Order: sequence, then C-alpha cells, then structure tokens
Amino acid sequence: MMKMNGCRVSLYWCSVFIFGVLLSVITFSVFVLAGVLLLDNDFFRQTGLDIFVVVLLGWTVGQLGVAIFFQTFLGTARTANIVGYLLSIWTSIISTTLNLGVYPYPKTMNLALTSYPPLGFGRIIYMLLSQCSNATCYRHLGELPGSLVYAIVGLYAGGILLFLLGIYLY
Repeated sequence: MMKMNGCRVSLYWCSVFIFGVLLSVITFSVFVLAGVLLLDNDFFRQTGLDIFVVVLLGWTVGQLGVAIFFQTFLGTARTANIVGYLLSIWTSIISTTLNLGVYPYPKTMNLALTSYPPLGFGRIIYMLLSQCSNATCYRHLGELPGSLVYAIVGLYAGGILLFLLGIYLY
C-alpha cells in the first residue's frame, strides 16, 4: 500500500521505531515515577537512574524487535492480539521458571536465552531485584556484575536482530 501511494518503506520503519521509543519512554517514566512516589520501594528509590534508562531502553528495543518480527507471520489484527498476549503470558511463566529453578542468582543464563527479549528482560529484573533484596541495590552501571551486563547485551542484541529479521522478512 505504501509503495502504491509513493511512500518509502524506510520512512515507515523509521516512524514505527520512533513512535515505539517515544511511547515507551513515556510509559517507563510513569512506571519509575509511580514506583518512587507511590510504592516508596527500595528498588525504585535506590537503583540508579542510569541503570533504569539502559535497561528500559533495551526493553524498548527488544519489544519492538519481537513485535516487528512476529507481525511478518500474522495476517490479521485479531490474530496478532491473541498471539501477542499468549506469547507474553508464556514467556513470563517460562522466564520466572528459568530464573528461579534453572538459573537462580548468581548463576549466569546463556546468551541464547537472554537474546530473546522477554527472557532477557525477565532475567535482568530478577537479578536487580535479587541484589536489592539480599544487599543494597546497584546505584551505577559500573557496579553491575558481568552476568548482568551479559544479560543486558543479550537484550539489545536480540531486539536488534529480531527487528532486522522482521524488516527483511516483511
């Protein structure tokens, strides 16, 4: 449709990415502010803002990658909604099971698993919360252990890879 109307596909993908990032930044800002102001929780008060920014932007890239990749296989909005919700629920359950049963803190989850963004994000949040529960929260990016940096790299890498594959397959 875009080509028939003379639009460039590259501009479409840029606008999808920019819209997704802007929407996520607004959502994450509300999330962090609500955590600090309403919940008054150590996790939100003590974890460094730079950590939240890096992790939540990684989650944005991951979610956009997953959405773009899976849209290439789905034909209708209804199917996309159903599959999207099912994937979200299943990967949350799988992520929790893997984090608590197979890779409990301080074990390292392998890059293949953390490269699938929902699993990588679940691992990162699990590790951040474990640290806050057992000791003191990480206050700066420089304090993060290698296994957590590894999971963050996997989150970004998986999101970018899925985004590019989705564009290629579209």
